[in-house]
Amino acid sequence: KPSSAALDALLRSSSDSRHWVRAKSLVPLAKLDPNAAEAVLTSALSPQEPWMVRTHAVMALEHTHGDKAEIITQLVADSEVSVRCEAAGLIGRCKPSNASVLLLQLIEDEDLGVRIHACSSAELLMERSFGLAAIVGQEYMDRKQLSLAMASAAEALRAQNPSG
Repeated sequence: KPSSAALDALLRSSSDSRHWVRAKSLVPLAKLDPNAAEAVLTSALSPQEPWMVRTHAVMALEHTHGDKAEIITQLVADSEVSVRCEAAGLIGRCKPSNASVLLLQLIEDEDLGVRIHACSSAELLMERSFGLAAIVGQEYMDRKQLSLAMASAAEALRAQNPSG
């Protein structure tokens, strides 16, 4: 059972007036007490919250219970790149019921970082490599090879979900 003093401190921090304090409290809160964190995360994911709070809220979702398909569906359309990147990573780790549909959407995102995170999550989801690690880990990233890896990931995701 979580320490009530620690839980109380994290709950207070999660409603602090300073956004960076709120942001940094979310993952520890979700790890300590996923049930207590769920209501806090709903508020922290609000579009009115600063990007830092929303990004940390996405990170904290991994430690909560249940299928996250509905909330992740909203997150992939967030205006902030960091939120979409974290959402892409969360998909690969949590594997929501609509994972392939969401990753297809993110692989076509306007931001390269989001596309890379989505491709990486497709590798986790499908338990296969599209060669992303070898491309991204280089000092100079070969854009043509990266495009081919993303196209392969998208093709595999489409094959996994022909209705999408």
